Amino acid sequence: MITHNADFLDRTALSQLLFAKCGNNVLIDSSVRLIGVENISIGNHVRIDAGAAIDVKGTALPGVIVGEGAVIGEHSLARTSVAPWTIHAGVPARYIRDRSRDLLALEAEILRAEGEHG
Repeated sequence: MITHNADFLDRTALSQLLFAKCGNNVLIDSSVRLIGVENISIGNHVRIDAGAAIDVKGTALPGVIVGEGAVIGEHSLARTSVAPWTIHAGVPARYIRDRSRDLLALEAEILRAEGEHG
């Protein structure tokens, strides 16, 4: 995949952050603000882009699970778990709409192309 102006942390930098859990294939832009990393668990195949802020004191409360493919809007407060493939925003975060799973096919295509090109 071609990226433009992206500066993602490498695996060594991610391991030094001491997350509660950090899965495989995790991309976090170096500009992301992370507060309370020891309380943050990140699953597999996660990408967090520039400008994001993850603050366990205000973005997602303890015990909240963000399902696969789910999105929580900027400056939102998730007090309850968020279902997979949904979009939530606001304070408190409320359901906005379902999110398309077409992204999975695009991801498969990109990974296949990367594998073909080495």
